[in-house]
Amino acid sequence: MWNWGQTAGEYIRRLTGAAASATDHSILLYMTMRFSRVIQKIQDVKAYYAGDKLNVEVDIVVDEGTSLRDAHDVGESLQYILESVPTVDRAFVHLDYDPWNLPSHMNQLDR
Repeated sequence: MWNWGQTAGEYIRRLTGAAASATDHSILLYMTMRFSRVIQKIQDVKAYYAGDKLNVEVDIVVDEGTSLRDAHDVGESLQYILESVPTVDRAFVHLDYDPWNLPSHMNQLDR
């Protein structure tokens, strides 16, 4: 009975969007850091459960002189690499050319 309760608690936690473990987060951050020299900065890495596996959101900065084709290819390739991690279900890579941004673009609309 105790074991069943622990298992149920873990599934409830994952279904309600629990954050990834520190180990999973570190692995995803390391993979992103080492992925390409085109990436100048990592603004944010979020990983949270949406069911049994993680959804990952990565915000990266590339040089504004990088062509759209190259930036797209880096972002898409990084997405596929992150999705190859066994604990990851879906990855979203957001690209920007400006390292200074408000924490959320939606906050800009409220003003």
